[in-house]
Amino acid sequence: KLATMADAPPTEESFSSDISLHGKFAQMAANQTLTAITVKRTTQGMLFPFSVGGGAPFCPCIYITSVSYHDEVDKGDFVLECGDEVVMINGQVMIGKTIDEVITILRDFEGDSLKLTVRALPNEVPDGVSGFIYRSAALKSFTRSVTKLLKPKENVFDSLHIFQADLREDVVADFQRKLDELLHQRKTYQAFEKHLSLYLIRLQALAEVQQEFAVFLDSLSVGETDKALHARLSAISKSHKIYNTAVFQMMPKADFVREQLHTYLTKAIPDAKTTQDKHAAARDHYLALCIKVQEMADEQAEDRKKGEVSSDVETGNYYFRFLLRETLRSRALHVQLQQDVTEKLHMLEVKSAHDMCDQLHRLISLLAEYIEKCREISVEATQEMKLVQDTSVEECRAAGIVHETA
Repeated sequence: KLATMADAPPTEESFSSDISLHGKFAQMAANQTLTAITVKRTTQGMLFPFSVGGGAPFCPCIYITSVSYHDEVDKGDFVLECGDEVVMINGQVMIGKTIDEVITILRDFEGDSLKLTVRALPNEVPDGVSGFIYRSAALKSFTRSVTKLLKPKENVFDSLHIFQADLREDVVADFQRKLDELLHQRKTYQAFEKHLSLYLIRLQALAEVQQEFAVFLDSLSVGETDKALHARLSAISKSHKIYNTAVFQMMPKADFVREQLHTYLTKAIPDAKTTQDKHAAARDHYLALCIKVQEMADEQAEDRKKGEVSSDVETGNYYFRFLLRETLRSRALHVQLQQDVTEKLHMLEVKSAHDMCDQLHRLISLLAEYIEKCREISVEATQEMKLVQDTSVEECRAAGIVHETA
């Protein structure tokens, strides 16, 4: 496991003198329980899946600046995050050590796993810090030129694991292109749904006319004494009743085709658009925070060169640490939404072609069945009428109504 509960950690009292160095955040730090975890090397490069920052003489603590989890690694019950303070490594206290000393300890360690004693940041961000993070994201004007503002070289962005894919504008452009294509296809679906709905309405109207015609023929046949005419009226009436029934038997299946098209129009495409909008917002938020992280990292680097230190850094660098954690959490959301958009757009691209083919096949099959049913009914009605001999001519002749002509 990447992070599992190890031996009982030292008590908070063991580091009471350390707490006093955290200034206005001292009480918050004192309230955080120390947690002992075991961290194994990753299978990729046999490195430990985290990096550290801070350290003497400028910052009173060593803290996590990045955490890299891999699919084959179990994070365990405790999730190590950016900003968490590393109090001890393998029982050796890190308080008062420089970052170079800590990196040397990690590099020289030859075991497969090491024990960290960690003081995690509280999950709830203090009010003053949360406002600072919000302003950092809100005041950063995110534009398509953001990649020019970010310089992911040998700086904090390497430790933040900001991959090149995060900054690629072509990813967003590709999403938009695919969505535009789907929105264009949506017009075709809308037209198809409109005409199909109209077709079904008029087919139902035809069925109602057929039923009314059947009732009318029945009324004529009731008082008809001529057997042949009575039979013909009855046969035509029967066939029209069956025409009517055939339409209403087909209608639920045809409605299903229409509903599938309607679902695609009103749910599938809008859902993809909503997810894309969420992804764009998450990406903007994430990259805006990245800009602030770089600015703060650059400012602190300049201070170190001058031998200066800000009050925030010398009391634990909490603003920067909370910002680091929020940035990596934002990246996780951005990556997840990017995957969601990719999957939904791919599904819609495939569904668009296949679904249209499937629905057209269903519709044509239904209409073919309906037309074939009507043909069979018409043939059957014709055969029934032939079974009854028409004696009207003979009867008229016998009554002297029909006159023989040369």
